[in-house]
Amino acid sequence: MSISWTADGTQLAGAGGNGTLVFGQVVDLSLEDGHMRCCLEDDKRMVVQDILSETTDELEFRDKVVKTSLGFGHLVVCTSTQCHVYGTSHLNTPHIFDLKDTVTMILQCARHFLIMDNASGIQLYTYEGRQLCNPRFQGLRTELLNPQMVSLSTDVVAVLDQQASGGVVRLFDTAQGRPVGEPLSHNLEVTEISLSQAGGTAERQLSFIDRNRDLYIVSVAKRTVAKLGSMVDSAFWHDTTGMLSAMVDQKLTLWYYPNEIYGDKQLLLKTKYTKTEVDFGKAAKIVLFTNSKCLVRRGDGALVTVATSPYPLMLYALLGAGEWDKATRLCRFIRDPSIWATLAALAMAAKELNCAEVAFAAIEEVDKLQFVLKVRSKRGDPGVCREGARRSTGRRLC
Repeated sequence: MSISWTADGTQLAGAGGNGTLVFGQVVDLSLEDGHMRCCLEDDKRMVVQDILSETTDELEFRDKVVKTSLGFGHLVVCTSTQCHVYGTSHLNTPHIFDLKDTVTMILQCARHFLIMDNASGIQLYTYEGRQLCNPRFQGLRTELLNPQMVSLSTDVVAVLDQQASGGVVRLFDTAQGRPVGEPLSHNLEVTEISLSQAGGTAERQLSFIDRNRDLYIVSVAKRTVAKLGSMVDSAFWHDTTGMLSAMVDQKLTLWYYPNEIYGDKQLLLKTKYTKTEVDFGKAAKIVLFTNSKCLVRRGDGALVTVATSPYPLMLYALLGAGEWDKATRLCRFIRDPSIWATLAALAMAAKELNCAEVAFAAIEEVDKLQFVLKVRSKRGDPGVCREGARRSTGRRLC
């Protein structure tokens, strides 16, 4: 006849029509991140498995476990009175600090993590247990927030303002909790927000989904809004690169370099990959995008692991090290137009015209190739390889 959950979301009580009461609690909660897997065996005991080394550790807690999160090389466990922060490489020496109220949310990024409760609101801590800041704004009601309404990166916290009309996203600095510019406004209700994890403040992107299920991204620094797709159920950024994944029309879609939407939308389409082999059904949510895999929770609650191409990750690693020549050789070996297009977009963003020329020639973008050659000739670059580009495209360029 009726069901009610506790404030921490770990226990429920139900009343039947014959006068009986039923009590239950959440068990077998499982988390995965890379080679680590954590499973909550009962309300005070957790088992951590390292798949690579095939080792198993048991963690015992004094109080009931309320919330837990695994990511970025750290395990954060919040009980009813304390917060335990473990490094996945050394589980024997956690950082522990006391809590004032029951934690309702945990979010992580590479440098720090966020916890939220109804008494202290949003709090940011380092993985050593030192509090950084406590972002606040007028009208903040933490009981109305869920993980789709709050996002964390290394330098910015984004919070969806539920009291404002339409969609208003407030941005705060992670160092001192001060507002970052004016709040971002959208004419429709926003249902989900997510911050990119790679790069610095200048490259930071915010993606959001509105009531019409349209996906937008906006530059945090420049506040330039652009629409990426429609019929989107969920979106999730890669944890170490600028790639973006989304559930578009019940299919997994990846943008290898979504920032190209501010430059060339035709080139952006060539950096897009859609996995058509798997249909995830309605209301599927992406819960993890790391390395070369996505973890998707279907509408029926089942978790599905989807393998993605490892080559974009390799490309980002080479470009991060400044190995543009090796990145070009990688693309020649793969012969994938989407990887070539990603290399072209990244090369133009970094003003690496030599690499951009080769990439545009490989995907037969003649007009863009002519533009690159013209820019190089005006700059007095002696290495204009027109003959090599002509052989790659089979066309006369000039």
